[in-house]
Amino acid sequence: MKLKSLLTNNAPLKIVSCIVGYTFWFIFGHSQTITTQVTVPLCFYGASDSTQIQAPDTVQIELNGKRSIMQSLDLSNLAVHVDARELVAGTQPIELSQKSLFLPESIKLVHYTPAQILVTVKQNEQSTEQTVA
Repeated sequence: MKLKSLLTNNAPLKIVSCIVGYTFWFIFGHSQTITTQVTVPLCFYGASDSTQIQAPDTVQIELNGKRSIMQSLDLSNLAVHVDARELVAGTQPIELSQKSLFLPESIKLVHYTPAQILVTVKQNEQSTEQTVA
């Protein structure tokens, strides 16, 4: 009998309290800003067949954004995209930006590791000689 009276006393107040608590949790939980770290592949596009690119396979990035937007982002399909046509022969550092990750404006790229991504570009001379001959 005590359990039944404990549950039924002030039942409307308990129901309203649960609804208000859930509402606050939902509102503040989804607008909360979170930070997450993800390891993503480094992908080059636009390179000719005679171009050889040496670079790290993956980059660890740190993203910051609202919880609801971060949960809707498919992190497994995220990659760093670099236009190889803009690279020159030799070793050079490349800068990552939100544009190279194709991120929504509401998600910010906070940090990436390694801090300086070095890329070495070489032109394959054999392919060049074969196309000329």
